[in-house]
Formats: sequence, C-alpha cells, structure tokens
Amino acid sequence: MPPSSIPIEILALIFQHLSLQDLYICLFVSREWHDPAEAQLYSDVTLNALQKTYKPLITALKTRRHLLRSIRWWFAKGCELLESDFQAILFDDHPVGINRGEYSQDPSVQNRLQFGRPGLREFLFVGDGRSEWLLELIMSNLTTMTTLTTLTLHFAYGFGAETYIVDLNRILVTFPYLKDLSIDGWMHEYTPAAAKDVAPEAEIQYRLESFTFDPKLMCREGPEAFLFFKRLGNLRRIQIKSLLSPYDCFQKNRPWAFGRALKEYCPKLESIDTSGTVALWLYDLPVLWPSKIPHFISLVGEAAISAQQSDEATDGVTHELITIEQLRRRLQEQEQKELLEAKEAVPFFPQLKRLVIGEDHTFSFQDIISLGVQAQFLTHLEVCHQPHRLNYIWDMYEKDSPTAGFTTATTGNAIHDALVEARRLRKRRPFTNRDLMLFLQLCSSLQYFALTGCSITFDDLIDSDIGNNGSKSRTTAVVLGKTPQFIRPWACEDTLQTLKLGLEMSDAPHREQHALVWKHLGRLWRLRSLTLQESSLIASFPYGVEGLLEEGMGDTLEEIRRLPKWWKEEDQREMMLWFARRCPRLMVLGLDYLGDAGDGQRSSGLCEFLEDEDVKQCSIYRIFVELTLYDDGKGHFSN
Repeated sequence: MPPSSIPIEILALIFQHLSLQDLYICLFVSREWHDPAEAQLYSDVTLNALQKTYKPLITALKTRRHLLRSIRWWFAKGCELLESDFQAILFDDHPVGINRGEYSQDPSVQNRLQFGRPGLREFLFVGDGRSEWLLELIMSNLTTMTTLTTLTLHFAYGFGAETYIVDLNRILVTFPYLKDLSIDGWMHEYTPAAAKDVAPEAEIQYRLESFTFDPKLMCREGPEAFLFFKRLGNLRRIQIKSLLSPYDCFQKNRPWAFGRALKEYCPKLESIDTSGTVALWLYDLPVLWPSKIPHFISLVGEAAISAQQSDEATDGVTHELITIEQLRRRLQEQEQKELLEAKEAVPFFPQLKRLVIGEDHTFSFQDIISLGVQAQFLTHLEVCHQPHRLNYIWDMYEKDSPTAGFTTATTGNAIHDALVEARRLRKRRPFTNRDLMLFLQLCSSLQYFALTGCSITFDDLIDSDIGNNGSKSRTTAVVLGKTPQFIRPWACEDTLQTLKLGLEMSDAPHREQHALVWKHLGRLWRLRSLTLQESSLIASFPYGVEGLLEEGMGDTLEEIRRLPKWWKEEDQREMMLWFARRCPRLMVLGLDYLGDAGDGQRSSGLCEFLEDEDVKQCSIYRIFVELTLYDDGKGHFSN
C-alpha cells in the first residue's frame, strides 16, 4: 500500500507513537499526511520559559490553538513572564492592556475573558512567587472547561511571595469532569472548612479518581473539615507529597479524622502513595473499657506485686527493671495476638490494593500486622524502614474522638486506666524486621514487595519454633551443628512477582545458611524480578545458589538486579552461563560490585560470555555493574 493511500484513521494511530522530530518530518511528506501529523504534533505541548524554543513555539501555537489537548506550562524561577502570550494562547477575547493591577482591582475584566480551548483535556501549571497573578487568571476563567480531565498545579517556592489559597470546592465545581487533580509545592494553603462544604451540591458525585495533595489538607480542624470528600465517591487513588518538617506535620495533622472521612465517603479507594513527612493511619483502633481487656489489668497487678517485692530486696533496682521489661514483652505478645485475631482493628481503606510508604512516616506495628491479616486485596507494598528518632511521631493522640476522653474513674485505679488509654498508642509503635517477616507469612495476595532503608538479617528470617508451624512440609530448614534452623514459608509464594530487599548474612559465612536462604527464595516460583540491594548473600555454587531455581523460577525470571558478591568466587563464568541457560526469559542481569569506582574497569569483560556459541541465543540483552560505595566511613551506602 503506497503511503498516500493509508487511511487517515490509521495514520493518526501511527503518529501517536512517533517522536517530535519524526512528526515534524511527516509534515512535509504529502498533503494527506500534513493535517494528522500537525494535529498530533501540537496536541501535547510543553512550554518552558527557560528553553530556547519557547518563543518560536508560542508563535506557532497562536494559530494552532484548536489542536491543543494537553499543555504543560513551566514558569521556572528566573524566567521572563510573557503574560500577553500566555493569554493569547489560552484565552479568547482578552482585553488590551491588561496587567496585574488592572486584573486584581477590576473584577469586570474577568467577565470579558473566555477560555478558548474547548478541547483541552490536560493542563499543568508550574510557577514561582511571581506568577500567582497568572494562576489566579487561569482559575477564574477555566469555568467553561467541561472537557478538562487532568489538572496539575505546582506552587514553587519564592521569597516574598504571597501564599495562594486553594479552594477545593471551587475546583470541583469548575471542572465537573475532572479525573486527576494534583496540588503540591510550597506556596499554598487550603481554605478552611466552611458551611459550603455541605451545600446541596455535595450530593453530586464527581468523576475525580486520582487526587494528589500535601499534609496541609489533613490539618483542617472541625467536624466539617473533610466533608468535601463527600463529593468524591469515585476516588480510587490518593498521593500525599509532603515538604513539611516533621514537627509541623505531626503536631497538626488529624489522621484519625481523615481516615474515617475517606472510609465513609470514598469506598472505592484502592491506592495510597506517600512521600516526605506524612502522618497516615490505616486502622481505627477504638479505646476499650478495662473490663474488655482483663489481661492488661492482671499484668499490671503482677507488675505491682513484683515491684513491691523488689523494694524489700537488696537488689531491688535490678529486679524491678527486669520485671518491667518482662511486662513490656508480655504486653507486646498480647497486643500481637489481638491484632492477629482481627477482632478490633477496623480498616479505614478496606479495598486497598497498592500502598507506597516513603520516609518519615507513621506506618506502625499495628498497620503491618493488620495488613497481613485483613488486607484481602493488597497486591503492592513498598515501605521504607528507617530509624525513628522523633518520639512524638508515635505519640499522636486522638484528641477530638468522642471516645478518647473517658475519665480515670472507670476502675478507680489510675494506673490501670492509664495503661488501657495508652494501649492504642503502643500498638502504633515502630515495626521491626521480624514484624515484616510475619507480614509476609500472612499476606497471601501480594505480588510486589519492596523494602528500603534496612536489610533483613539471617536472624530475622529464621525461626527455631517449628512446632508452631502449620506447614512443615513447605518449611525451609537446615541443621547447623546440632541446632536446626528454619525459615517459615511466605503466604505469597504462589503470587509474588517482584521482590526488592536486602539480606544481611552473618560475618562468619556458613555455606549452609546461604544455601538455606537461596532455597527459601526459590519457593517464589512465579518471581519475575529480583533485586537484592545491599546484600551480603553470596551467589555461587558452593553457597547453594542453584536452590534459587529448584522450584521453577527459571521459567519466569526476567530481571535480576544487584546480584551480590558473585565476583569473588572462582566459578563466576560458569555461574553466569548457568543463569543464561536456565532462565530463558532473563533479559536484565545487574551485578552488584562492592569496591572503589576505579575498579569498575574490571567489569569490562563481563559480557564476553555472550559470545560463546552455546549461549549466543540467550535472552539476556543487558548486563551491567551497579557500584555500591561507602560514604563518610559510617557504614552507609550510596549507589
């Protein structure tokens, strides 16, 4: 078929996959190609005032405004604000001589501006402190934009700039067909909760499915603070991006009220993504009366008797400290048992499928255990486990709960009541690596698991209490000396497709331990991507690496990243050939190299094995070495 006879509909589909350079060339092929190529070329435009092509593109767009479907406009710090060009592209019938002062002081000017892009679907605006006037111009005149489905507003930081007040109700009313809304950056605040949040229009369910905001929204106070979510019954994804300091975030946030509002108004919510300092609670744990949890009262009574006995003993101080530590451990065991029974913790997001937790979070022991037991649909979990040095992160209290303020006269014993009152806070303590392993033993729907910020040690993996394991036949075990060591099976063995975590073995390498871990990983027979970041697990035949493919993972594995410590073994070439032969779908092999950057030249010969006749047809197309360097001599890694 000659190019001139290709139907326009087919050309349009082809042009959607071409680069800007190729589209520009297609403009001059023929008359038939010109119009569909031009429509695609100007349908998705990025305007950056700092780029050299900014002014020529502005000139071209003035006569092709009807082709715009997606526009991203960047007014970065230090750029020239071409306000007249901005209006000429986005607005029809704009008055001559309009300026900032005239616009802000003459509301009638707004009535003479009409947005000229009825086909625009996506609009992104990034501005610094000098562009708040342009942003207000947009927000006041996009009222006819019924086709807009994606709106992104980023407020860059600028010295001396006024804070822009974001009216969420106004945005929702202005864009009833909006599906994706993103508001982030420094220079903004949210309007306080008001009566209009519960106006009759609130019964209308808008089409918003994705909402990105920062924790300032969660600081609104009062019973009507989150009623605007009542309009967002179709919301499926939220992303919380924070630039706040931990103090500003954790001292003012109300995660309990936020979670309850979303549970009531947004039952379809299935994805949560956080970055920066974010206070988010996933479960609602009500305060129970002491009569409902008698084991707490009995434990406190035992502690009181032990403390009294310690006062009479010569080593009273030591005895009392031991008693308190024993009490703490027994309380934690009771709390874990309660969460495993799933009788009290109520999920705020029962339909949760994807959860991404960044640094400086409030993701707790209660959350990780309850997710493993109750999250039936959870398939994706990314979590950062960093040391927490700020105690007030875990001391957030539900000050506005109707059940939080019961008096200590409940039992007549202030110590008992204080213990019961602190019960919820204690369950929201930081999780440990052992808690994460328990989660993997419980969550059967998981397909993606990534852990950053720490490494799982061999001691975290093993469990010598095989008597409590209900699946002995599937338990990975090894006898080291006279002591049997076991790794409990993970509930996600039949579903997990992506695994990213670090594994830290003991300083004195025991080959049996490494072989045990490789065999345990081999249980994940559907795994497609394996990343062993910052790991000391030795990948070689003497250390049992062949256990990784014993259960059939070789048929599914497509990517291995940061394969550790392979280069220190004599069988490195044979091992790489073994991967190439046993993994027909393996396309990416990333080898972790620990050492100086200058030694990276030793990796130049790693790809030579691809020239061997017996592996020329293997599927691997990319082999590379990822350098891991120590920083400051403190034991921290950087890539």
